[in-house]
Amino acid sequence: MTFMKTFDFSDLSTIEINAEMEGFQPRFDNTLALTAYRQQTLILTREGQAVILNCRLQECLSRFRKENGICRHELAAYYSLARCQTQAIISGHYRLVPTHGASNRQVVYYMAHHLDTYSYSQRLNRLLIILKGQGGLYQLRVDASFSSFGRILAAADQVANLQLANIEGAMWRMGVYQDSSGLRPASGTYLSHQQGLAIHQQILANYVMAVTNEAFLATFGELPDADFQRRLNSVIGYAGLPLKKYEKFVK
Repeated sequence: MTFMKTFDFSDLSTIEINAEMEGFQPRFDNTLALTAYRQQTLILTREGQAVILNCRLQECLSRFRKENGICRHELAAYYSLARCQTQAIISGHYRLVPTHGASNRQVVYYMAHHLDTYSYSQRLNRLLIILKGQGGLYQLRVDASFSSFGRILAAADQVANLQLANIEGAMWRMGVYQDSSGLRPASGTYLSHQQGLAIHQQILANYVMAVTNEAFLATFGELPDADFQRRLNSVIGYAGLPLKKYEKFVK
């Protein structure tokens, strides 16, 4: 039987802290989960060690994005297609996904690429997340909704698929992509290339719009009007989301 250790993230006082440090760098390959711990960040490593990082959770996540080359505006452009406001930190197959919205004090960020399974315990009234670590399986108990958890995870998977499809499409357009099997995949058809190009153009337009809207809001205290958006679309060359639909993605 596979050994499985349990960490109750709904009651952090029950978790034995193994170390407190400043120099630990959480990565997609060495971390299972992160959450706020007082004014610091609690990290569960792939070895099953609970480490306290001496910085706030949002600071830790911001540094994580920067160190992994993940632009939040570009990510928001992908999420505008997934129609989900709760955003994970995604780099293709690597996915750091929240259990709640970022403002929820109970939010736990977990590595979905290490996810084994999840379920809801009626007896414990807790969501059970099982992650694959280096020393076996680790169970996280989280105070979260089963349906919301699944919805956020599905959106993260959709964004990951969009990212990977966009990269594959770019490789096709540049003549780099080669199928080792010698077969022509479904994604090699003219129609799928045109669809992929349309998605790429919309993501690019939404990315530029996100950056422009944030700068406009910071400078003038309001979002640009519809006429400005039309002019911006004309400059970009592609149409992004209508402004009224895009406002909820601008924070």
